[in-house]
Amino acid sequence: MKRHLFAFGTSLALLAISGAAHAAVVNIDFGLHGDHPGGPTSVGYAGTAAAPDAGTTWNNLQVTDNNAFHGPPGEFGWWSASVSQSNLLNSQGAPTSIGVEAVGVGEGSTGAFAILEGSPNLGAVATDAVGLMRDYLIGFNEPRQVKLSGFAPGTSVDLYLYGAGDTSNRDTLFAVTDVNGPHSATTTGTITGDGNNPVSHTLTLGGDYVVLNGILADANGGIAITYFHGDGSGEAPFNGLQAVYNVPEPATLGLAGMGVVALLLRKRR
Repeated sequence: MKRHLFAFGTSLALLAISGAAHAAVVNIDFGLHGDHPGGPTSVGYAGTAAAPDAGTTWNNLQVTDNNAFHGPPGEFGWWSASVSQSNLLNSQGAPTSIGVEAVGVGEGSTGAFAILEGSPNLGAVATDAVGLMRDYLIGFNEPRQVKLSGFAPGTSVDLYLYGAGDTSNRDTLFAVTDVNGPHSATTTGTITGDGNNPVSHTLTLGGDYVVLNGILADANGGIAITYFHGDGSGEAPFNGLQAVYNVPEPATLGLAGMGVVALLLRKRR
């Protein structure tokens, strides 16, 4: 009897431990293929940004644009070919199952911009995340999408969404719909006057980024993020994002299996 109780108690303990998980963060920095003759524009970011995480690794997703404009304060182009990456690195530099796709629509609909090195407009972006905020996708006319994939179905994800341009009146409405309904928030755009009269600031909630908490991945493990301009302008900057979610510890998955085996052995005895 004691042996049975011990096996049963051990099984319950192992099953309880199996619920352990660790937080993971996947960081994505959007930009374009910078080729400005005057110098660097789209520069990859490495840092912690706003999410509660110490990792500094970012995945750089750059679109190929048509080089519609080169000049001060930077470069702009339309892009239409969707761009995707799979097995993104987490913030600690380890590969994950997460993928991303920036959905291209066509000229006049999806654009991208990056600020030229040395331009005064660089002073209008957050000083603690210049590499992240100096370049961005732009949605025009209609809502556009960035899609995440590779989560376990039903995974709860906190999304840190960055949407600020290089001058005032560049606000972005971010929206996600999951099984619990719609979730949305809007940035106020760059919280400075304009690129010619920048006000130094660090990443600011509501100004440079918004947070959508507890977004649930769908049955296929995906999350579709829509970005669209708010009331400030016809542009919707999307600089990048951070996805914070829990991943089961591999060791605890093995313990869960041991717990099940112990339960079966108790029944046979």
